[in-house]
Amino acid sequence: MSTVHLPPTQVAQVTKHGKISLMTKTIFAIPSLGRSLGISDQTLKTLKNLDVPESSIYVFVVEEEEHLYKENVPTDINVVVGELGVGNQRTFINNYFETGTRCVIMDDDVQIIVKSENKVRVLEEPLLPLIDKAFQLCDEVGAKMWGVCNTTNGFFMNHSSVFGLRMPYGAFSGEYAQDPDTQSRLPHSEDMEKGIKHYLKYGGYVRFNDVGVKQTRYADGGVNQVCGGKEKRMEVYKECSDYMIKTYPDLVKPSGKEDPSKGLTKIKLKTVSRHPSILSL
Repeated sequence: MSTVHLPPTQVAQVTKHGKISLMTKTIFAIPSLGRSLGISDQTLKTLKNLDVPESSIYVFVVEEEEHLYKENVPTDINVVVGELGVGNQRTFINNYFETGTRCVIMDDDVQIIVKSENKVRVLEEPLLPLIDKAFQLCDEVGAKMWGVCNTTNGFFMNHSSVFGLRMPYGAFSGEYAQDPDTQSRLPHSEDMEKGIKHYLKYGGYVRFNDVGVKQTRYADGGVNQVCGGKEKRMEVYKECSDYMIKTYPDLVKPSGKEDPSKGLTKIKLKTVSRHPSILSL
């Protein structure tokens, strides 16, 4: 096949029969901070193993670290200077690409986990077919974002998908570019606010209960670095939790668990189903 040059939001391929096939462009965006060395052994390795082209991968960094990432990631991967802070950087990513671009946003330290029969395993099949189906399902139900399960415990995962409001997990999700009303600039828990905004604007988002990610909690770099360490991060988390309860009182409430440092959440998101049953991937 040969490639035809089109605007950035579309990709065209000429098949062996001479027909042109148009596809919406899909990019993989990775916000990263303080992990110029580790990213290659984690998310970039994951994407390489799953046959994602390096040219479709964008790593978003702060200006002070641009040279470090350009020195340490493969040359075909795009390194882009964005903004400091997880909420700011993810908002920058959504604004960076043209309308209609399919953005897959991933943390810089993840493996993708899928439920297989009664167990879980690391995904080994090419990733793009799964991404295509995820966006197709969003289109079918009127959603503009999809996400994955916030656990990799096979007991709590199941072969189903839901559309509505569920606890989101920002480490691996997909959305369409240029949707400013659904973005969050919070320095912590921005994925929860983004899920709420998608619920308020579109009725929800699609979550796949048989897909999750494995990563290191509270690792050096990232949010820990921005906040000034794990202890300070907990203070920022509490401030953001209080903001969420005050701003969305009908959707967010205290969970009664007051120790997020041990993996427990201070706030709980209301569960709302907009579609009783949609097919799993």
